[in-house]
Amino acid sequence: MGPMSFVSGSHLNKNAEHLPISDESDEYIRNLVEKENLSVAPAQHMNAGDATFHSCWTYHAAASNTTDRTRIAFAIAYYDADAKVPIQPPNNERRAANLARWFPGAVPGGPAATEKNPAVLCPHD
Repeated sequence: MGPMSFVSGSHLNKNAEHLPISDESDEYIRNLVEKENLSVAPAQHMNAGDATFHSCWTYHAAASNTTDRTRIAFAIAYYDADAKVPIQPPNNERRAANLARWFPGAVPGGPAATEKNPAVLCPHD
């Protein structure tokens, strides 16, 4: 199973935020890396149980899984307890599905904390 690689400093670049994860977005980011001469941190070997911690805005990828085993990934997102759902509507199907799945009942501009995604610390405690 291929190791993770990261584009250094890409968390500051929001040029691909409108794209869902796809072959198209992979190509867009590859072209952006070449055009802007961005540095790709070399992939490091990871053992079972190892983890990476990175911003969701960091362009990242793993090499193809060439084994017959399923690669399992787990993601956690942290945000302030008083965070609000963005006012603008989701700009692609994946974001709309994630909003409905992970923030049921949340509305643009309203609290991000929901029954399914509760705030674990109240900002006023």
